[in-house]
Amino acid sequence: MAGFMVHTLDMVNNRELPFLQYMKAGIKKAEGRVATPQVQGMQLGDHLYLKGVEEYGIFEITYLHFYPSFAAMLDGEGLKTMVPFVDTKEEAIAIYESFEGHEEVEQYGCCAIGIRHVETKLAFPLEEVMK
Repeated sequence: MAGFMVHTLDMVNNRELPFLQYMKAGIKKAEGRVATPQVQGMQLGDHLYLKGVEEYGIFEITYLHFYPSFAAMLDGEGLKTMVPFVDTKEEAIAIYESFEGHEEVEQYGCCAIGIRHVETKLAFPLEEVMK
């Protein structure tokens, strides 16, 4: 049996954008990314290593759903699956569009990467940021 690959992606994780905390808790069930060639090369069962500043998360990839835009991805996956700490789709799109490289979505589209928690190192607990 062939082994899985580990895909490393940088991420923002802080008290305003506590992605890893919600992922570890199983509330955020998918990671949204521009569907670059790196993302297109991911396979089910591979591991996704998301590294932040002094934090990280390792997740098993459970699905890959491709979309033409962030709005279509949020419609298809659900706001709370992708960005559970915001109240509107517009807020979520603004977050995605604040990240470096977001404009490449016009060329590549985007991907909702389904995740299952394997391991995390967090700088603060989810309880500090939950609404």
